[in-house]
Amino acid sequence: MKVTIRGIEKGFAIFTLILLTDALSFRSLYVLSEGSQYVTSTVSPFDSFVALAQYVIFAITIFLLTISWKKVIRVVLNNVFVLIFVCFVLASIYWSDFPEITQRASLIFLSTTLFGIYLAARYSLKEQLQLVAISLGILTAISLLLCLVLPGSAIENSSLRQGSWRGPFYNKNNLGLFMYVGATALLLTSLIRQKHRLLSWLFCGLAFSLVVLANAKTSLVIFLILLILIPFCHALRWSTARLIPFFIVAVVAFGSLITWFVSDSEFILTALGKDPSLSGRTDIWSAVFTSILDRPWFGYGYEAFWVADGLKCLGECSYVRATIHFEATSSHNGYLDLMTGLGSIGLSLFLLSLLIAYKQSIVWIRITSTPEGFWPLLFLTSVILFTQSESALINNRSFLWAVYVATTLSLRQKVIRSKILAV
Repeated sequence: MKVTIRGIEKGFAIFTLILLTDALSFRSLYVLSEGSQYVTSTVSPFDSFVALAQYVIFAITIFLLTISWKKVIRVVLNNVFVLIFVCFVLASIYWSDFPEITQRASLIFLSTTLFGIYLAARYSLKEQLQLVAISLGILTAISLLLCLVLPGSAIENSSLRQGSWRGPFYNKNNLGLFMYVGATALLLTSLIRQKHRLLSWLFCGLAFSLVVLANAKTSLVIFLILLILIPFCHALRWSTARLIPFFIVAVVAFGSLITWFVSDSEFILTALGKDPSLSGRTDIWSAVFTSILDRPWFGYGYEAFWVADGLKCLGECSYVRATIHFEATSSHNGYLDLMTGLGSIGLSLFLLSLLIAYKQSIVWIRITSTPEGFWPLLFLTSVILFTQSESALINNRSFLWAVYVATTLSLRQKVIRSKILAV
């Protein structure tokens, strides 16, 4: 096999995407299942390797961006609210309760953002989809292998989550997240590639099976909603499809309600085997919102709210824990966690970037003719839905954020500018 510079570069992109999932920390091998007694840390001995790799990736990414700086500038200007949001994250050090923590976390966040910009500048949306499919296909194989070979670690064994598969992750929800995203990417890849189509279908089925085995109900619901959206995406390409965008928004809104019901409806949660307070999430949300009201505009600084030393909370989260009588480590809601760190201004900047990208993703489907054109809308929809119950999007080392940046900055091409008013 001939090794090329392009091939090495794609290998770098695939490795980085896998790294950003946190799978390479192999946390499940060293941390007891979530809900087990005496769990005081989520630290893995591989964390040092991951941190070192992140710095190396940072340096390589800056080099790759520098050699094509003109294209990078054009890409960044495609959605200026993404750039403004990142600047706001970096600026939060000035009002953070823990400026040193915010500084370290925001630099890693910047590294993740720059990698997303690199993906947008270097690869087309079709190539990005393939990179996501390959990286999460590899992750599917790793997760399946761990669960089969080391079930005592890779399968939850606490009374709270007994029997749920978690692969290399801390809990089942992380596995569910990456498997439903992977299943979606692999499904679209199987529709556009004649070569390796059978392999794509196989790994799509395996990824979906892991969502089921993880007992990740929110991820399962989101994947099913994405499947429902695919026919609507097809319909957008009809010549008389002017009303289809409204139907898509209706499906997303309805899907949001379903996702919320999975998290908050007593009847449905009881039927699904969960308690009506969503394992205490509604109590967390109420207490967190009270803290948000104390600093509604700027928040407490990026990653400066849930600061703890073992079981001892060092920041404002001490009020939340004292209120709910539970050692919570996040809001289990990405929008609330965004507001705790960056306030309503930060949330507004993010939502503006999302709104612009979502409108562009609808136009993108209309001006493309192949299944990869569906990827931006399906991915952005999954971000909207998943963020309602989990806080994975704006973590400093986040696969979702890197792909979000790449997707949103890749959408606005000249052809979109010429047709954006038609939607």
